[in-house]
Amino acid sequence: MSSKVNTELSEQMVLLPFGSFGDSSDNLSPCSFVDLYNAEFQQCTNSSGGNLLPTDIFFWQNLPAFTIYTTPPTIGCPGNVYVTANQLETSSVVSWTEPTAYDSKDGYLGTTRSGPAPGSRFSEGATTIGYSARDSAGNTAQCSFSVTVTVVRCPPPSYSGSYSCTGGTSYIYGASCSFDCSALGYELIGQSTVTCLSSGHWSNSIPSCQRVNCGDPGVLTNGVPDFPGTRYEDVVTYTCNAGYNITGDVNRRCQATGLWSGPRPFCWYSISCSSSPCLNAATCTNTLGGFKCACAPGWTGSVCETDVQPPVMSNCQNSETILTSQPEAVASWNIPSFHDPMGNQIKVQSNYPQNTSTFPWGDFTVQYSALKLNNGLRTECNFNLSVKPIPCPDLAIPPNAVKVCNDWNTDMLNMCVIVCQSGYFVPNGYSEDVLYVCGSSGNWSPAGPMPECIAGTPSYIRNAPSFTDCNNSKSRSELSLHFIDLLERSNFAHICKTTICDANNYSCRAGWSDPDTGKMASDKLRVLLVLGSIRDGRQGLKVAKFMKKALATRNLEVIFYDLLEMDFPTVKQPVHFYGPDRSGAPQILVDCEKTIQEVDAIVVVTPEYNNSIPASLKNFLDAFPDSAFGFKPSGITCYSQGTYGGLGAAIALRTTLGILACPCVSRMFAIPYVQNVLDDDGNALDDKLNTDVKPMLDQLVWAATAVRNHRKCAELPVSSFFGS
Repeated sequence: MSSKVNTELSEQMVLLPFGSFGDSSDNLSPCSFVDLYNAEFQQCTNSSGGNLLPTDIFFWQNLPAFTIYTTPPTIGCPGNVYVTANQLETSSVVSWTEPTAYDSKDGYLGTTRSGPAPGSRFSEGATTIGYSARDSAGNTAQCSFSVTVTVVRCPPPSYSGSYSCTGGTSYIYGASCSFDCSALGYELIGQSTVTCLSSGHWSNSIPSCQRVNCGDPGVLTNGVPDFPGTRYEDVVTYTCNAGYNITGDVNRRCQATGLWSGPRPFCWYSISCSSSPCLNAATCTNTLGGFKCACAPGWTGSVCETDVQPPVMSNCQNSETILTSQPEAVASWNIPSFHDPMGNQIKVQSNYPQNTSTFPWGDFTVQYSALKLNNGLRTECNFNLSVKPIPCPDLAIPPNAVKVCNDWNTDMLNMCVIVCQSGYFVPNGYSEDVLYVCGSSGNWSPAGPMPECIAGTPSYIRNAPSFTDCNNSKSRSELSLHFIDLLERSNFAHICKTTICDANNYSCRAGWSDPDTGKMASDKLRVLLVLGSIRDGRQGLKVAKFMKKALATRNLEVIFYDLLEMDFPTVKQPVHFYGPDRSGAPQILVDCEKTIQEVDAIVVVTPEYNNSIPASLKNFLDAFPDSAFGFKPSGITCYSQGTYGGLGAAIALRTTLGILACPCVSRMFAIPYVQNVLDDDGNALDDKLNTDVKPMLDQLVWAATAVRNHRKCAELPVSSFFGS
């Protein structure tokens, strides 16, 4: 079979109206072209057959035999390409030389490519690239090859903590992972960063995040440690061997710092008491490495060897006041008893050899002292005996007159003169130059009715000064000098030789003057000033001194009660529980009740203790019935070393005073930071205090004057009182 087609035939074939032969889809051809790729040439005949159209049959029956060219071109693809992706990439750029085709008839032919072109980026995996060529006779040739891109991956890190990697969670070649182990008490074991290598392995072993290791906690002398582990939060527990006690913390914990908490404990010998080292009935307790003695009362020392028990006293006499009509009084008392629980010798001494003695008027201290000879310790019984004349009732003041009296040693001697005010005089048979003396019998001398001051001009020359108001400084001076003059010319002149007869230390009280206006001519109000604090280092004394001066500027007669200096007792029952005659009541309660009844107003100086008043002040106030206070007004001075000036105590005190029928004026005087504003003598270091105290004093003087005036014309509503 010829390999070339006859030219004439070729030309004739070209002129056929049916197009080129060799197309396997040509249904006009009677020849089968399905084997064109298996044989270089194929003989086609013009024999009829098949379902040819008449024209086709005619054509083929009259067509002479011919030869078709069937040799395909040659084409060669490159071999399969295998590429590993670069670091941190999941694809790769791949290039190759595209193949050409050659045909024995047509020469070099162009090729057609299926798939990406050379230089394209290929994703991970295999990609097939195909090439084909076709010659002019319609013969074709194909070839193909694959491009395989491999992405190297490392296995996911097996790590219990947190970590982060470049490239996310694909762990591809070149990716780096950093491992975090910052939790408290944990540490990183191994490299903190690893890199995925081209081999698919990590550059280093994956680290681990483990609890901090504190290491061996160490041995314990005379004991053993017990611990489950040595890492963070593990606990070692120590126990001592028999006969030893442990000191220190029995548990130690492995800390985040890698150190065990605290020092190791110690095991100490613990049966020291077996040798009975403690003396004098002391109790022995084994301690760590030794023993401790709990001494019985009266013993001290490391083994209770020292006697520190002073003599024990019982039946010590209370202080007592004796009222007598004689210049002297006999007093007897109980002898206290002393003994030593240890049985040692005691020597007792007293400043009075007998338990009875005769005393003149005055105050006396009886002392018994017991000395324990073996240790020199001493116990004392001290009590006071006050011998005083029987007090007189209050000397009545005639209307339109004043009573001028001594204001010193009033517990022993009371002397007064009666002076009529200007425009008044005493009738014939009476004198204003009489010195009234309270005798020891409890009666005033001279006795008899008091003279009346009648209006008019006397027919005799008066020695007494004329005055209208004893609050006037000139009148006060003249009245005091008149009083001292009469005293020095009386049978009691010797008093001014043994004591200070101070013309400035007297009281001036007036009788009723004008019943229409209710004005007291020149009566001096009496105020009881009570200091409620008895604590050591108290600030209250200088506050009381300040208040005493402030009250004196108002021409008020001040009676000062310092509960500490008075040694005011703990009240077992209030004074009115002893009955109307106060039989058996402590004398100090009787005297204080009398003073409260006589004064016109009360000022209380109190600190603040736990938002209330001191127990000593409450003890004092609770000792007396509300009838003793009798609606007399009261003023409160409170203080503290802080910001609020004791207002908490003032609020509590207002309630107590109200229940006692001693209503408070509305203005209170509070002193904050008392330690900074007063000196020890009660002088104000800040002049603001003198201004701040004024409203309370203004109200107090007004209320006291009003109440006292009203009491002159109206009896107290006794039935309204709780106690009497």
